[in-house]
Amino acid sequence: MLSRYSFVLGLIGSLLCGSSGLQSGQAIGLASSTRTDSGTTTVQTSKPTRRALLIGIENYEHDPQFQPGRCEEATRKPAPKQIARRRGSAEGFASLFGTMNDVCAIRELLIGRFNFEAANVHVLADKDATHDGILTAFKRYIIDEAQPGDICLFFYSGHGSQIRNTRGGEADQLDETLVPIDWKRPIAKREDVKEIRDKEIFKLFREASKKVTLTALFDSCHSGGISRGGVTTGGRAKTGPPELKFDLAEPPPDQDQKGESDQQYLERTGALVITAARDDQEARENDYGELAIPRGNFTYSLVEVLQSPNAGNLSAARIFDRLVVQMKSHNVSHEPVVVGSAARRGLSLFGESVDPLKRPEVNVVSVDYSKGIVALQGGLAMGLNEGCEFIKRSDEGKITTLRIRISQKPDYVKSIAEVVAEGTTAKMRIAKTIKVNDVFVLDKWAAPDEPNLVVWIPPAKLSTAQLLAAVQEIERLSQSDRVQIVADPTTELVTHFLFHDGANWLLKLPDNQIVTIGAVLTARAVLDKLPDSGAKAKLFYSLPPSGELAGQIKLGDGTNNSVIALAKSPGEAHYWLVGRALSDSTLEYCWLLPDATVGVAKAGETNATNIKAANTGVSPLPPITDWKTKSIDLEDLALRLGRIRGWIKLQSPQGDSGGFAYHLVLKNGKGEVLSPANATLEDGEILTMALVADESRLQASPQQRHVYVFDIDGSGTATLLYPDIANNGDTPFPYISSSNDQRPTHVVEVTKIKICGPDLTTSCAGDSRCPCQSPSPLGPETYVMLTTPKDEPLPDPTVLQSTGVRTTSEAGARGARASSPLQDLLTSIGSTSRGNRPVAPVNWSVEQVFFQSVPKKP
Repeated sequence: MLSRYSFVLGLIGSLLCGSSGLQSGQAIGLASSTRTDSGTTTVQTSKPTRRALLIGIENYEHDPQFQPGRCEEATRKPAPKQIARRRGSAEGFASLFGTMNDVCAIRELLIGRFNFEAANVHVLADKDATHDGILTAFKRYIIDEAQPGDICLFFYSGHGSQIRNTRGGEADQLDETLVPIDWKRPIAKREDVKEIRDKEIFKLFREASKKVTLTALFDSCHSGGISRGGVTTGGRAKTGPPELKFDLAEPPPDQDQKGESDQQYLERTGALVITAARDDQEARENDYGELAIPRGNFTYSLVEVLQSPNAGNLSAARIFDRLVVQMKSHNVSHEPVVVGSAARRGLSLFGESVDPLKRPEVNVVSVDYSKGIVALQGGLAMGLNEGCEFIKRSDEGKITTLRIRISQKPDYVKSIAEVVAEGTTAKMRIAKTIKVNDVFVLDKWAAPDEPNLVVWIPPAKLSTAQLLAAVQEIERLSQSDRVQIVADPTTELVTHFLFHDGANWLLKLPDNQIVTIGAVLTARAVLDKLPDSGAKAKLFYSLPPSGELAGQIKLGDGTNNSVIALAKSPGEAHYWLVGRALSDSTLEYCWLLPDATVGVAKAGETNATNIKAANTGVSPLPPITDWKTKSIDLEDLALRLGRIRGWIKLQSPQGDSGGFAYHLVLKNGKGEVLSPANATLEDGEILTMALVADESRLQASPQQRHVYVFDIDGSGTATLLYPDIANNGDTPFPYISSSNDQRPTHVVEVTKIKICGPDLTTSCAGDSRCPCQSPSPLGPETYVMLTTPKDEPLPDPTVLQSTGVRTTSEAGARGARASSPLQDLLTSIGSTSRGNRPVAPVNWSVEQVFFQSVPKKP
């Protein structure tokens, strides 16, 4: 397991401790202008050039056989199979395997989606990414060759670390660093320092921002603090050891930064910085897709967000919100951080103005008049899918009735569409009215034909009889004074993990070393592998399914449950199938979220609370399901998990709330708005759900929309919280009187909610939601707000409700429902099969907010 380390630790430190400094800082101008120190503006009349410097470093161990990737090759390549993945030395940095895949994906996106010329996208990789090489390249490509008003991106994927600096101005006396390929450890003298300190790069940021619009992205751990690190089931962390013995003892290179935090300094430059993780977290890389290709979690999710239909017209703030959602949909435990002034975050990712009401547009590349076929400039990079429909915009800017539909799966930058008309003759006649460079506007959106969930089922090479023999040996293990069997790894600390890989039983130790027990499991063989440390091994074991059971589980392509995909390796799966035996030797199985386990703990760590605190990211997915003995029940649980994840990752095609002025928030009993980054919800706590408006949107005539809010709790149960259909009906929000003498308010409280854990006994007299009717496991709490136009309410809002995966009750049949295109799309999230997903309008929005519920403090 490997780790990415990050240098933005100091930069984001104050932000992560609850600072509200994100709202401060100077506004940055549009792409056509730049600021000077005196505050004057230099206007550029020509079109700005888009420039990028992308850095990816993999071969940190300087292995002569290592084969780093190149962007001229296939963008997404498997890691070199002949090179072993090593851990690196105690004073060194292990090689990484996904950084060049990150770089190539960003490069492809910039060129194919955001109009960067290939000649202006510069890649610095491995042997060229030295200390001097990185700084020289930044100075040349981002500063010297740029013209005033140019749009520039700096992207870094690799290790980072820290170095002691008692004069650096940081409270922890540590400077964060980027680790170039020519790193040197241990450090004995100043000349040994090859790492690039945060303050060195920030000084370049300031110099660049006087001339250009700068965006910086860091896929590295503790990026609120930079590193890719540590080792958990959540993938390879990207971190390296800090240098604590040598003291650099140097002040910031820019004297103007003295007495100012890195965050304040960066905000004042006008730059926008987005990093992969908070300063107390490790960013990680995982293997993605059917080929198990290594990618940084942050970059993989960011590319997905930037491939959405309206990403080019979203504010940086909204892109960041979507990034949080997307990373959580992949079970990523680390959380990204954004630094930039409020004004800068209100612009696009590249510092341009945005229009939240503007719909995505494509241009015609060519027309085949004989078939009524139109080639469009826009494909997967824009989030377009087969079935998306467009209407033509006239030369005067008016929308016409001429409609085309994407008729086959698009490639990355182009799509093939057909004229929507009855009969070939009509299609040909209409096609003759279409010209090259005509503009078409997205009118109906089709969701991508992709699985809702990917699950890992271990190789089923053992019969039921062989499994029962293994169970007897595990029973003997439990009787040893050296072993404690853990029943639920999501609530109890685990130090050792016993599992079967299809050929042998394997044991994972606290230092993440995996040792072979053998083809036949015996208690003695396991005990022989356990060091006699005096402490009990806290062992979680997982039985694979028997051949009989595995053959009965119908999931994946070719089954009626094709919306659930089968992983080829554990690393690409959202859930694992794990098994155990009851006291009567009955075998039962459940779906386990890998990142939900408390361990395997690090060597010497005995406190589960400390382990959880060190990995504070919250997954919105249920950590574990009920245990079942029948294949049909396991299929049903997988489908329910797929529906939950479908809601978590759902994005509306139009983008920034479709122009709706309000966002969803929760307030505590003191009236304080809770932040998912630093607040938890306590069992029994009564909260206020409110909508808070963007004041600028209230100044104009605000949109009225139907608002629906539901909660997905720790059991996976979805409950409609607002509106109360039975008593209050479904009225558009906000209310605007016919006389127009009552304007919408900035904050509107819509309902009260109560956190109801399974053991809640406290009373709350006078609260309509008390006592709790449906207590559920504490843990993830996902609040989803869906909005629809004033004249298009959901015919049946109960489609937003569903039964969870940790309950014995089953949802009753609800009968036939009234329908609408949007409702059909939402209902399809919980369907069993892929393909033929409904096409819906683009005039709706969805927003997800994530919290964690915890037991009430004594």
